[in-house]
Amino acid sequence: LAAHLLLLLPLLSCAVRASEITFELPDNAKQCFYEEIAQGTKCTLEFQVITGGHYDVDCRLEDPDGIVLYKEMKKQYDSFTFTASRNGTYKFCFSNEFSTFTHKTVYFDFQVGEDPPLFPSENRVTALTQMESACVSIHEALKSVIDYQTHFRLREAQGRSRAEDLNTRVAYWSIGEAIILLVVSIGQVFLLKSFFSDKRTTTTRVGSLRTFPFIIMGSTNSRQNPPPPSNNTCEGNNVDTCQRDSKQNYELYDLSVEIEEPSTTASEIPNSDEDPEDVFYKFVILHAENDIDEAIRVQHLLQNKFCVKPGIIFAEMPCGRHVLENLNDAVNRSAWTIILLTENFLSEAWVEFQSYTSLINALNKRHKYNSVIPVRPLNNPLPREKTPLVLQTINALEEDSPGFAKQVEKLFQESKYRQQQAIWKTEKMKERN
Repeated sequence: LAAHLLLLLPLLSCAVRASEITFELPDNAKQCFYEEIAQGTKCTLEFQVITGGHYDVDCRLEDPDGIVLYKEMKKQYDSFTFTASRNGTYKFCFSNEFSTFTHKTVYFDFQVGEDPPLFPSENRVTALTQMESACVSIHEALKSVIDYQTHFRLREAQGRSRAEDLNTRVAYWSIGEAIILLVVSIGQVFLLKSFFSDKRTTTTRVGSLRTFPFIIMGSTNSRQNPPPPSNNTCEGNNVDTCQRDSKQNYELYDLSVEIEEPSTTASEIPNSDEDPEDVFYKFVILHAENDIDEAIRVQHLLQNKFCVKPGIIFAEMPCGRHVLENLNDAVNRSAWTIILLTENFLSEAWVEFQSYTSLINALNKRHKYNSVIPVRPLNNPLPREKTPLVLQTINALEEDSPGFAKQVEKLFQESKYRQQQAIWKTEKMKERN
């Protein structure tokens, strides 16, 4: 047994020549290797890309005369066997020149020649002894184990590289989505806040004329003269005491400006100790464009007959002003919002939008609860079955109803008006400070 082991050690050192290397191949780079091979020697080249990009590489094998024996482009792995046709230096190169920014990790195994006999007497005519046969079997089994371990290590390294690359991409993608979601959420919050926030608007003076920034009282198309002043006497029983002070008796004037025509007209504001910007109205009427006359009639009815004053109508917007800002100012600068339900209500989407905005404003502010009042006037009223479902949930004032006067007395309470007026003045003082 000792003699056989002594013979085995020098034979193992004289095994077949082999080069097994794993190296880094940078982007736009080319790496070549050289091997001296004798004529008639059988050789095998095996390679595999472990990491980088699409796991591919260019491979080229040339003989001493420069003749190309093997050439493959963008291969992930391959194996090539050839027999040397002459003595000399053979060259094989790996190229990553097609990649602009991705480096690769490449493994290759270049075997030159065949394994020599394990024992010098292995090719003899006589049979091997039992010990020699066992050594040969163990040697072949160990070679297979080494090959399997090499391939498994390569597969594990490649799989780990793919997993780490995928994990990095998922992490960056998740961070990007989180940032986008945060930006969109903040943007939506500020956008919705801008719809319902109270913004104080400055007034513009032209000569001795003063224009209100958000409400047109009256219409340039229908009338140019201010409505007649109201009487201080009020009809109806159990109505809140009328405000007889001349400083609180506000009249409506046509302040609309003709933009398209060369001449610009406006009615002068009556002299008063109170700035028109400091007036908090009892009601504002939202109506369709074709219902201006009917809105003015309802306005006069509430002011002259029931002493619900001061009140205004939301006829149209001044040019150059943001629509929502004007509507928001109109709703917040009055105690009650009256929605005029006529046949023209459904024909204009803008009027419906005004109504829904008023309802949302009433829900967002506690002191604005029950401040939206739908009204069906005498002329051209909107049938109940055509009324939008959102407005059907609110009891509407019916002008042709026998109990119309009592409903007006019950809704327009002076105490609620004073409460909302105080809240509005407090908020306005905070904005100024």
